[in-house]
Amino acid sequence: MAERVAPQPMRFTQFLLLLHSIPGVGDKTLSHLLRYMAQQHLAPTDVLAFPQARWQRDLQFSAGACKYLFENREALLQKSQELDRLRQLRQIHLLYQGSASYPELLDVNDEAPPPILYARGNLGLIDENRSFTFTVLTSNKPTPHHLNRVDALVTDMRSEEHTSELQSQFRISYAVF
Repeated sequence: MAERVAPQPMRFTQFLLLLHSIPGVGDKTLSHLLRYMAQQHLAPTDVLAFPQARWQRDLQFSAGACKYLFENREALLQKSQELDRLRQLRQIHLLYQGSASYPELLDVNDEAPPPILYARGNLGLIDENRSFTFTVLTSNKPTPHHLNRVDALVTDMRSEEHTSELQSQFRISYAVF
């Protein structure tokens, strides 16, 4: 009789990247899943062990998203592992609702805040309460041209010409999600 091997623990960021790779999984579904996991004290490996019916019933995943997950599980695991490696290499942070790093003001002031933010830069600026933080956000899959334009905007805002005026009023951070 073969001995059953326990699944390897999965980094939470890898799990989030896996979820973001499933077509049809939107912000509402991700928000619900994050709340459910926090309330039930579940780890990613616990959730991945759920049968398909539980994904639909308890996690509110559509039938199509469940089908895709269960038919492509191994490929999604490999893809999410590679994305997590690249995320670390490029020093991209994942901030998710319920985590200590998620911007409290965003959670409080937005009726439907994004459940996951991808960010680069000094995350310590988010927690400083001395002044307002100006954040530049971009959408999923920005083109290189778009990223160059955003970089130019942030560089211009940080330029010597604007620095003294801006620093007295707000800080600048930069996030891509």
